[in-house]
Amino acid sequence: MTTASKDKLGRKSPRSVFLEGCRVLAERFAALGFQPRRQGQMLVRSIGPWSHEIAIASSHYNQAGDSVAVSPTVVVRNKDLASWRAQHELWRTDDLVASRMLYRFAGSWTTWNLADPATRSHVLEEVTALLEQTALPWLDLFGDRLAFLERWQFDDEVLELDAMAELLAYFGRAEEIAPLVREALSREPWSKFSPRADSFDKLRRLGEKLSLGLSLPSLPEQPRISVPNWFGR
Repeated sequence: MTTASKDKLGRKSPRSVFLEGCRVLAERFAALGFQPRRQGQMLVRSIGPWSHEIAIASSHYNQAGDSVAVSPTVVVRNKDLASWRAQHELWRTDDLVASRMLYRFAGSWTTWNLADPATRSHVLEEVTALLEQTALPWLDLFGDRLAFLERWQFDDEVLELDAMAELLAYFGRAEEIAPLVREALSREPWSKFSPRADSFDKLRRLGEKLSLGLSLPSLPEQPRISVPNWFGR
């Protein structure tokens, strides 16, 4: 079945509907400097050493006339960061800085369905608006040495703690890492079983590798829980 074929009911194949949606999005973001790749499934723009990507995925469970999922992910890369990682012999030498699926900007798990021709245009408008209003400003944070840190102060989902520390070291602001760690530890209970324990371990290794002189506490086996004294004892 080719991307232009139809089923017995005359409905376009999910693949052709998806690629048409990608083409529409590619046209809309061309004015913002994004160039299409892979038939519009990847939109890329370069700003100095930074690379911004909109990767558009679908689903293996698509069905003609019923479900044609479109699920964008925004990605930021930095080629100079890759060289810096290699220079310091860190455990990774790729250029990836951060990525975030579009539904996370929507505030809840969401997929967008292009199957219905009657609502397809509206769905693409919704995806475009969400990308323009939330995802692109998030990408722009990383080109400014101050913006991503200021954003992290009220949204710690911008980057995990170790990734934030790595960027600070890369930007030549290693002295700000220790205060950042203290703030992070004061925000929530951390333990060896915390979802972010792996980030804390990576931070420890980063400090050792770059000789940052970080004094990191050992994570407790369980988070500290404040239990109210109901009986006044």
